[in-house]
Amino acid sequence: MGHPCRRTAAASGNKAKEIRNRKKPAGKPIGGLFRVRLPLAKHHKSDANRENEPIIMMESNGTIDFEKMDGLVPGVVQDARTGEVLMLGFLNPVSYAQTLETGFVTFWSRTRQKLWRKGETSGNRLRVVSAATDCDNDTLLFRVEVEGDGLVCHEGTISCFTRSLELSTAGTQTEVARG
Repeated sequence: MGHPCRRTAAASGNKAKEIRNRKKPAGKPIGGLFRVRLPLAKHHKSDANRENEPIIMMESNGTIDFEKMDGLVPGVVQDARTGEVLMLGFLNPVSYAQTLETGFVTFWSRTRQKLWRKGETSGNRLRVVSAATDCDNDTLLFRVEVEGDGLVCHEGTISCFTRSLELSTAGTQTEVARG
């Protein structure tokens, strides 16, 4: 059996052709990898200094789709040992390349408009154990080991997901809490 997204798309006719005919990333093949200059991200002011941007190595069978969200993709961070979701951040092509190069998760800060390596001031760095992408190649999942005291959130908790929400379904209210 093929990939679940491809099976689903196959039922929708033209979408199946689009997926089967999707081009491999342009670039110079090196074994099973390609050297790829990623698309110009929206945060860049001009194309003038692109020579200084990293060229990253990625598997030839897929690329990360930074175009859907104006040059960014969500990056979910999960504890490799417990499976607990620790945080969500955003990556651009440069922060993604730095994550691959260093082995530590690097994000693009949307508020500060700069690269941000989680734990660079607190010491609670996120060392990547494994990484995956979703079936659309537009979201990343990093399974990590947390260095330091293990408190990932800036509020001093292990996870950023600590605030319960009340959900109303069919006239009843249900509280959803962190497990």
